[in-house]
Amino acid sequence: MRFLSNYSTGFMGAQLAAEALKRGHRVTVVSGPGAEPLPARARVIPVEQASEMERALRQQAPRADAVIMAAAVADFTPRHRQARKLRRGAPLRLRLKPTPDIIARLPKRRGQIRVGFALETGQVLARAARKL
Repeated sequence: MRFLSNYSTGFMGAQLAAEALKRGHRVTVVSGPGAEPLPARARVIPVEQASEMERALRQQAPRADAVIMAAAVADFTPRHRQARKLRRGAPLRLRLKPTPDIIARLPKRRGQIRVGFALETGQVLARAARKL
């Protein structure tokens, strides 16, 4: 295993960016690896890790009228990264830590619209209400 991830194509983000462009907005997309092509007129900031996405959004969000988080950021990340490959044979214990909620940690600006997507299972309405 080289990395942990939850596979995402980027389809929803690409569609949202295309629609915003069609409506005359300037669009900056902070995008992780995905298969879906992004609109040519969108400014794209490529990232690979959740920490890079948060850093890029901290730079871009203060100037934005709206922040729409459609990225499928993993809920957990390894507690420790290994400097080299682990050899087979010895038992492996994978320790994880929660990945920070990027949109919740962004500085808030009065009048800015924020939209976030989250996959929930069980107690969907209660969890959604807490996130609001």
